[in-house]
Amino acid sequence: MNDDGTIPQFEENSWDVHNSYRRNAMLNDRGCVDLTMSHLRTEIASDAVTVTGRLGNGGVFHVRPGTPVSFYDGKPGENGTSRLGTVLSGEQLEPGGYETVSFRWEDPPRGIHAVYVVADQDKEGRGKVSESNEDNNTAVIAFGFQNHAPVTDAGSEQTVTYGETVMPDGTGSYDADKDPLTYKWTLPHVPEGSTAAI
Repeated sequence: MNDDGTIPQFEENSWDVHNSYRRNAMLNDRGCVDLTMSHLRTEIASDAVTVTGRLGNGGVFHVRPGTPVSFYDGKPGENGTSRLGTVLSGEQLEPGGYETVSFRWEDPPRGIHAVYVVADQDKEGRGKVSESNEDNNTAVIAFGFQNHAPVTDAGSEQTVTYGETVMPDGTGSYDADKDPLTYKWTLPHVPEGSTAAI
């Protein structure tokens, strides 16, 4: 085996390169941690959006648990950008390893949003891990959070005789976005000659 861990095409004489069968590749003494953020996705509910990403370690040394990952509505550092929250990694990241991290954004405003996720950035915008490359710490995903139409429910069907009063019940109606509802009753169609009124 070669010093860099590769297998040679032709085997050398064992008496010339003693113990070469158990040789290990040496780590780069100038190696470092390289945190990455990738594979963003969203799960949209009626009242919240969950943003999930993959925190990876592309370096040659492990990273201890507790690495901060911050989520922003908009590009960090620009006017109008707000930090949504920060989560901490829960696992030790070995070289080449990754961990899935998520943040749930409750009641986001209606409209189009670009959420930036930044690895190794705490609530004050500072990092805690010395890295070889910080250009790959940030990933972004865009999504739309729109209003949902309310669901109307006038109650069960009723059969009445002439002159009786009908009492519709709209309490079964609801709004998926939890907005307050108001409603009124109308008669869009009535039989010819009917005197029914609201």
